[in-house]
Amino acid sequence: DLEVSWGSSGEHVKGNTVFFAQIGDPSRPPVWVGPPNSADFLNALRNTDIPQRKAVSLRVHGWKGHFRVVAVEVRPGAGLIYLGLQDSSARHLMQQLFLRFLLGWVFMVVLGFLVALLGLRRMLKRVDAITGTAAGIRTDDLSTRVPTGRQQDEVARLARTFNNMLDRISASVNQLRTLTDSV
Repeated sequence: DLEVSWGSSGEHVKGNTVFFAQIGDPSRPPVWVGPPNSADFLNALRNTDIPQRKAVSLRVHGWKGHFRVVAVEVRPGAGLIYLGLQDSSARHLMQQLFLRFLLGWVFMVVLGFLVALLGLRRMLKRVDAITGTAAGIRTDDLSTRVPTGRQQDEVARLARTFNNMLDRISASVNQLRTLTDSV
């Protein structure tokens, strides 16, 4: 899909821009196939050291973006043949991919934040239940226990430990009552 169309000012209209140039003997004019404003392209080609058979990035005055250019010497003394491509559809694809990856990253960060927030809120509700139960225990009634649930995490372990502590305190208080009643 190579679009070789230019506007009236020589500016590229859409798609990919391609040019072909042969620069050799200074006494002969260069061969040029491409946008009408060849002077900017030829100056950029002459002022840039382009190694043979290696694609390089070339900036041309008046054009957005870079051109990928490769140079080849077909026969000794005939000069170099340059082939250049400004692949705007690939640049557009890269911009779209970047935008999608950025949006995906933002979505994942927000999703991770929400999952962490909901998990933390759930855990803090359970800690708050333990705190409420501990605050409601009276010296004359030690039968209140913290609900442990089926979870096997640190908060459930804390609730079980708290309930075991209440069992031991209740047993000690009952022994103390029995002893004082006997005395």
